[in-house]
Amino acid sequence: MVKAFCSLFFVLACVSLAFSQNTEEITFTTYYPSPYGSYKELDTNRLRIGNPSNPVSADGVVRFNPINLTGACNEGEIYYDNVAHSFKYCDNNGAWKNLGGGRLKVIAGRRSYQGGAIFYSPGATAQDFIAVGTFPPPAVSNIIGSSFAPDSTSWGILCNASKGWQATGCNLNTAINSSTQDVDVRYIVDSSGNSGCETDNEEYDAGGQIYVVCAKIE
Repeated sequence: MVKAFCSLFFVLACVSLAFSQNTEEITFTTYYPSPYGSYKELDTNRLRIGNPSNPVSADGVVRFNPINLTGACNEGEIYYDNVAHSFKYCDNNGAWKNLGGGRLKVIAGRRSYQGGAIFYSPGATAQDFIAVGTFPPPAVSNIIGSSFAPDSTSWGILCNASKGWQATGCNLNTAINSSTQDVDVRYIVDSSGNSGCETDNEEYDAGGQIYVVCAKIE
């Protein structure tokens, strides 16, 4: 044990002598916690994200550096937007959305018997809607007396669920009969979750136009 201690003392003495002869200074800097790393558990009273110079008002407060992002993102990310003045999160489509407390947006679409084209309200696009059914529908041939039998062919317009839209209302401006055998307009949801309105083929023959109202929270 004495021999080991003497050897260590000799090494330290040599190092000390070498530094004293060259008048150099060496500074070692360390950080705790380190600026990079992975932590299983980390306790703190105040936390700032994005700008270390931003003051934090009180213990228990987290402060985000306000920024504005418009590009693609990774699902699960979150930041505070300095234009909307609200938190935004990245959804499963890689797009930034308002985090809770968003505004309700409502649009309307109309599909006309004239060529089956889709018309829509300001603020909407053609991609917000989905046309369903064969168009033009076949001519009516299933007349029973003076009323129509239930049709096997239908056409309509849906709100695009992949864009976040949900149908909230339906209307048809031309219903040519009110027979209990015939349903002129009905609410539907397809296998992809798109919701909307459809009608039967005689409404095409009568010049019908079907409307749908779509809504979502942004």
